[in-house]
Amino acid sequence: MARRRSISRTSSGPKIEAATAEGDVVRRQGEQKSAAARLNALIGRPSLAPLAAPTGFRTVKAISLAQVQALARSANPLLALAGAQSNSAAQTKSLTTSTITPT
Repeated sequence: MARRRSISRTSSGPKIEAATAEGDVVRRQGEQKSAAARLNALIGRPSLAPLAAPTGFRTVKAISLAQVQALARSANPLLALAGAQSNSAAQTKSLTTSTITPT
């Protein structure tokens, strides 16, 4: 009898996993419908209007780290400010060191 109980316990595992997976699918479908309704609201369409199927990601050209940093600095004034402050601090340190150190 003890064997039958242990077998019935292990056979309920897949049932629980299937029920959990089914719940996840239903939840994600609800999230998808909600997101579609919000997108439609943003563009002034009825909430149940169909959206076009996603086409995927556009291709991105490979660029170097230096190019990424230059783009970030040019697009973000806070990064440009931080870079200027860093350069200023380095120059101040250099000047301080050169005036203290005898030649």
